[in-house]
Amino acid sequence: MNDQEIAEIEERARWADVDFGSVRHRAPKRVKAPANGLLDIKQAAAYLGISAKWLYRSYHNFPHILIPAGKKPRIRFRQSALDQWIANHEFDFRKRRVN
Repeated sequence: MNDQEIAEIEERARWADVDFGSVRHRAPKRVKAPANGLLDIKQAAAYLGISAKWLYRSYHNFPHILIPAGKKPRIRFRQSALDQWIANHEFDFRKRRVN
């Protein structure tokens, strides 16, 4: 997310007279994906700007891959799939509806 997109989101929030806190604080961090292109829980959480604990409890709401590893499968995310999920769940504050 670049500075122009962040400024546009902040402007939308001001226009809608809604306080969502600092959008810059919640902007996705630049995460370097491993060679296989899959992000683990900590990397995906940093990318999305949420806590790893919350993502671990709610991973089923996001596009993910389960890798069998005994009783506790490994959870992985593709960065491109997360980007697509974000694009599909954007909210237009002016129209008060999902795009």
